[in-house]
Amino acid sequence: MAKEDDLVGTYTDPPFPPGLEVGIDTVRIGMARHHIPVLAEVDVTVARAAIATRKAETGEGLSFTGWATRCLARVASEHKRVHALRLGRHELVVFDDVDVNIVVQRRLEGTEPPEYQHCPR
Repeated sequence: MAKEDDLVGTYTDPPFPPGLEVGIDTVRIGMARHHIPVLAEVDVTVARAAIATRKAETGEGLSFTGWATRCLARVASEHKRVHALRLGRHELVVFDDVDVNIVVQRRLEGTEPPEYQHCPR
């Protein structure tokens, strides 16, 4: 059953699947271990070509970051459990709305943005 809250909008709170407890515990234990950063490479040739074609046909330029963000939000909207929050050990909160935050570095007054630094937990 859908619920509504003035601060967060509408959402459902189905029970947390018991089979995921082991996975969550494994992640919790893994958080104390060393991590290896991963760089994923994705071929965006078709996406870039589609954006360029649209600009040539309509004169409207599209932001690649904006397009990629919209794709991410659309997938999260179609598969709501990927952006659910865990509430306690046995409950999920599945929101109807999707919020996406993007961090963008930029130069201020000619300075370079700071490099990523690993912060130990």
